Amino acid sequence: MCPGDLDAGGSGEVAQAAGAQWLPLHANVGYGRAANRGAATPEARAATYLLVCNPDAELTDGALPALIASLSAEPDLAVVGPRLSNPDGSLYPTARTAPNLVDAL
Repeated sequence: MCPGDLDAGGSGEVAQAAGAQWLPLHANVGYGRAANRGAATPEARAATYLLVCNPDAELTDGALPALIASLSAEPDLAVVGPRLSNPDGSLYPTARTAPNLVDAL
């Protein structure tokens, strides 16, 4: 499921060519809201797994099977995240601590 606004420059055709379903939105509702709308569709709700990623993400060979294997091996897991890399192959920092009141002051 690929949610997006109607003026997305051919994204619907790209999604369909990749075997994904396009969910046209009538406005740019923001990344989080668009992902939530896609996840709320009957097709997504019936799926065993749901992949949410940026439209410019490039998945390496074996990435999806590795993520699925992690979820399958640990039934208590609900979410997994891959290692993200910069274009030069260096690690893109994604693991951060949650903000707390002390940090905010």
